[in-house]
Parts: sequence; structure tokens; C-alpha cells
Amino acid sequence: MHELSIAEEMVEILVGHLADYSGSSVESVVVAVGDYSGVDPESLRLVFPFAAEGTPVEGSELIINTIRVSVKCLDCGERTDKISTPLCSTCGSRNLEFDSGRELEITSFDISTDKK
Repeated sequence: MHELSIAEEMVEILVGHLADYSGSSVESVVVAVGDYSGVDPESLRLVFPFAAEGTPVEGSELIINTIRVSVKCLDCGERTDKISTPLCSTCGSRNLEFDSGRELEITSFDISTDKK
């Protein structure tokens, strides 16, 4: 399950951002996961608490926004979210480019700071 290593990397990134805020912790984190990213959102949701355990990210809410696949034909310009075959459904070209659906990124997070 590669989602655990992804969750661990997310926690590492978040902890790195907290370095300038002594005593701070992450309250919530928003992640964009594309349908074609190869990441199972439910598996990521399941393993995230284990990756965050013992860190300032522990107990934070994980919000996953799923991004649908969208491709554009570079020959005719047709855009579609249906990619059952690697061919443009309008002109038959194989010259397709992903507009979206391959994302895997932290898009935002909220922190709580120690106000001593």
C-alpha cells in the first residue's frame, strides 16, 4: 500500500512548514487527489492518522478533494472526461493531454499556534 508512504511524506511536508511556529499543530489539511493519480483516497484517509501519530499533525482532519480526469485532444481541441480508450472520441487522434486528474498535492492547511 503506497498510500502510507504518501501520507508519511505529507506529514513530513506539513511538519516542515510548522518549523517557524513553535508549539503549533495542524488542525486540518486539504489534499487534491486526481482520479488518475494512482492513489486511492479511502486508503489515504485510512493510513493518514498512523503517519501523523506522534507529530504535530496528529489528530488533524484530512479533507480529500477528488479531481476528475479531463483530457484535451491536441489535434482537434475536444475536451472530455471519458478516457476509456487512448483515442480522441471526436477525431480518433492519439495526441491527448491531461488537463486534470493526475494531481496529488496539499492544497491548503490550517494550523493552531501556541499563544504563550
